[in-house]
Formats: sequence, C-alpha cells, structure tokens
Amino acid sequence: MKKILYIGYNIDNIYNKYKEGLFGSHLLYGAIELEKMGYEISYLSHSTQKGFFKYFKDIIDIKRKNVDILFCPYIKGLFYLFLYIAQKTGYLRSLKIMGVLHFTPKITLFNKFYIKQMYKIFNKIYFHSYKNLEECINLHLVDKNQTEILNWGVDLSYIDKNKCQNLQVKETFISTGIENRDFSTLIKVFSGTDEDLNIYVFHDTQIIKSNVPNIMIHKIIKEKNNQSYTVMKVKESTCVVVPINEQGLTYCTGHTSIVEALALGKPVIVTDNIYHPIDVEKEGVGLKVGFEDVEAWKNAIAYIRNNPNLIQEMGTKGRILAETKYNIMQCALQLHQYIQFLN
Repeated sequence: MKKILYIGYNIDNIYNKYKEGLFGSHLLYGAIELEKMGYEISYLSHSTQKGFFKYFKDIIDIKRKNVDILFCPYIKGLFYLFLYIAQKTGYLRSLKIMGVLHFTPKITLFNKFYIKQMYKIFNKIYFHSYKNLEECINLHLVDKNQTEILNWGVDLSYIDKNKCQNLQVKETFISTGIENRDFSTLIKVFSGTDEDLNIYVFHDTQIIKSNVPNIMIHKIIKEKNNQSYTVMKVKESTCVVVPINEQGLTYCTGHTSIVEALALGKPVIVTDNIYHPIDVEKEGVGLKVGFEDVEAWKNAIAYIRNNPNLIQEMGTKGRILAETKYNIMQCALQLHQYIQFLN
C-alpha cells in the first residue's frame, strides 16, 4: 500500500488529541480511515521557524519522509510556492500531491500567474463548495478534470459514542461555531424573543457580551473541554443556529456546525450562503435566512418552536444524510477511490 503524508498546521497535535479520545477522526480528513484500509500514514506539522527558513525545512522534512503521496487538508500560504519550486526542480518530482481548497483565492494582476502555476502541481484538488470550484475553474486557476467535490463530514462513531443517549433535550437553541460568525445579529434576534440561546466560544476568541437573561455565553477552555463536550451540548438542545457574517459568505463557513447537527439529528437555522454544499431547506433538514435579516431569523425560530413534529422530521432526515453522504468514512472512500488510479 502507498505511503501518505498529511501536512498541516499543528496536525501532530490534532492526531495526539484524537488518540487521547478528545477529538473525532474527521479533523484528520480521512487519515485514520485510510490507515485502517492498509495505507501507511504519517503526519508533519508545518515548521514554526521564522522567515522563509520554515518553508525550506518543510520541504526537506517531506523529502526525508520518503512517501508516495502528500495530502494537504488546507491549501493556503506561501509554503505551496516553495512546494511548486521543489517539484519543478526535481527535488520532489515523483511526489503525488492532493489537497483541499476551502476558498476562492483573491486574484490580482500580480498573483494570478504564480497561483495558477502553484495549483498545477496538484494531481487532485478537492473542494467542499460547488461555487468555489466553479469560480476557480472560471478564473482558469485549475483544470476541471483536476477537481472534485469532497463530501466531508464528522466521525459518526465518535459522535455516537459521546452523545449520551439518556440526555434530556432542553428547549434551547445553540451556536457552537466561531469562524466568521454574525453574533451581533444573533444576539439582536434573541433579545427580541423569549427563547433561550446558548453561545459556546473559545476563551481566546473575540469578546462577546450580552446582558439579556435568555442569552447565555459560555467560554470553552481548550485545555479542559474536548469535542465531546460540545457534542453533548448540541445533543441536549432543540436546534442549531449558524449565523454568518459578510466575510464568511465567500466560502462554506459553518459547514462543520451543519454536518455535526446532521449527525446528531438536530435541525439547523443558517444564514443563506450560496457557497454551502448542503441546501438545508432542499434537503428538509433546516431553514435558511437572509444576511442580517432579524425578522427572518425571528420567523424561523418561531416556526421551529411551533412545529415540534417538524423538529423530529428534520432531525431524522439530517441523520440519514449524515449516514449516507456527509461522514468521514465517505470522505476517506472518495480519497481511496482516487488514490487507486495514481501511478
């Protein structure tokens, strides 16, 4: 079987947290599942050295690993320019490269050429978002036959093991994501309702304040709370809310929160985002609201609250969608199918 090296920021730490049972395997993008299929998997965290030396160190470390395939869960940064040079000069000529592009790069007259060249070294570039994929093709940054949508989702075995079957569901709404979230609109919305809202944020993120009694803000301490903690909190809630700010509407912000809700059988209310791979309304697993549309948010919340049978129906459909399409095993199988064709 082929040797695959996963490279990313702090990926060694993520793997160690997984082994300790603190995280599910989905944060490792199929590495655990591919290893169980017989692949030899290793990990390399990007160097923390200052300046350009860190990129040279990464390239040398990749060479020393002597692997067949390099997998990059997050294609971003100057490292990939150095990787391009290493491959084109012959230093890593035989290396096959796969990765995930989470956004459409901002293109200028000065950077389009090198970005396009940089992406050419990838045998396969995966996207979560159809819209981002389409944009990159239209900008002539990637070839169509070089790309594919990756149906990434959570580690269902980890979710099921940690969701605490006997938890009593509380009549509360919950937000657990932190990336490009529109908390100001969310707080404004729930300030005008009697519904309880729990917002979970990491202690080192932006400060969020609310003096409204029905809005509780909880700070997650990374050293004390693992992923099972938020899984439990989502499981005991009625509905997951995913408010997205303007910056987050340029890629699939909130995708992790959505697929986690699906796995836990919870309906979702989310800011409408054309970059999301999952249309929650079309799939019957949630509701979409307009950007910063306070009234639309209130109507969606009331609709969920006043239709308890719908909550159950959406949750059931969500779980089925997670089991059949959006889970980490399906993601790993996609990677496996492509790797089979690599020479």
